[in-house]
Amino acid sequence: MLPYAQPVLECEDCDGTTRWLATKPPSFAADIVLELHGPNGRWTPAVVIECKLGSFDTHNVLAYAAKARSHRAVFPALRYGVLLAHWPAGITGKLARHGESFDFLATWKAEGPTDAEWDVLLTILRHELAAAATLRGLAAPGKSEKLKARWIHRGLMAG
Repeated sequence: MLPYAQPVLECEDCDGTTRWLATKPPSFAADIVLELHGPNGRWTPAVVIECKLGSFDTHNVLAYAAKARSHRAVFPALRYGVLLAHWPAGITGKLARHGESFDFLATWKAEGPTDAEWDVLLTILRHELAAAATLRGLAAPGKSEKLKARWIHRGLMAG
């Protein structure tokens, strides 16, 4: 379960500082979550893969896209994608147009991957983990005044 919001019910003043009193955040289940672990034992979700078998209509695309945006509101470095299995059509124009919130889309023709499909997915996931690590470093708290990068490029691969 990954939180998608942090509701604040009350505020209080403590020694001139406002303290937010929050509840346990609401969350959505995600099919697969890849994590980045830091040296201090803490971790952050890096890549979410939502998996669907056989059918994925416009409603599903829009619902998963909203889910991706909600999770990113809490985890700004999170990469989000969809894997469609038993999907012989490949990525259609409609899926590409409505899937603007996804960092990657992958399809397998059958229920399980061919060796080539598996290799492509692993390559994509390596790129997404590296991107999440970079974004995590750029979004680190307390460093906003320091120059961290002069450019960011969100690459696109298709095949």
